[in-house]
Amino acid sequence: MAGKECPDLQVTVLDIENGREETTLHAVRAGRVAVVDLWSTTCTRCPLALEKLNDYAKGKEGPFFASINCDDADLAEELVDEQNTAAAAAAAAAAAAAAAAAAAAAAAAAAAAADAAAADAADAADAVLTQCFGSIHREWTGMSHLYMDVDQKNICKQELGLKEFPFVMVVQEDGVIAYAGAPKGVDLDDLLDRLETGAVAPAAQDENAPPNKTAAVSTAKAAVSTAKEVDLSARIDDFSLSEDF
Repeated sequence: MAGKECPDLQVTVLDIENGREETTLHAVRAGRVAVVDLWSTTCTRCPLALEKLNDYAKGKEGPFFASINCDDADLAEELVDEQNTAAAAAAAAAAAAAAAAAAAAAAAAAAAAADAAAADAADAADAVLTQCFGSIHREWTGMSHLYMDVDQKNICKQELGLKEFPFVMVVQEDGVIAYAGAPKGVDLDDLLDRLETGAVAPAAQDENAPPNKTAAVSTAKAAVSTAKEVDLSARIDDFSLSEDF
């Protein structure tokens, strides 16, 4: 789908301090290059993809990084909140343990009790994460967290070739899609460097594209026939979750 204009998806911002905010993808990216990870709470491979993108985003300035949950805003918000507070809770517990170790022998018993209580609290805080995602304890603060409903997901299926999760798209400053497909199908360093220098973004191989189609978009191929569009829509009717990432 590289070379097509990205639809201005209706999204809900989940990670603002004063509650949720209804907006659009283009409004929230504000003219910046955007790297967006679409995910589902039922996708077992999505947390790892989010971890990798979050870690990558922390070292980048300029592009807008975001996740878009596509199935459960409440659970997604809860998981994001849990993930963002886990590291802070762990750091506080470690500091308390260090202070207790340096205290007098008379305070040793109290310090041990405090450590045990902190461990119990951390286990309880991780319960929701463990249920859905396993033992993942890093922060997801390197990107914004959004939600879109089923109607917007269907737009992505029809216009972006969304067939499975996780699904990443890179949007240029002008709103044109530079890549859309599986995370392992794109070299973000190379693509973002090209976009930063103003070079034409290469059409990375999209593993979600139908057979015999290339992601490279030229002026001639932009005039694709109605028959091929109908064929593409037929190929993406069945929605599935990726287990291959």
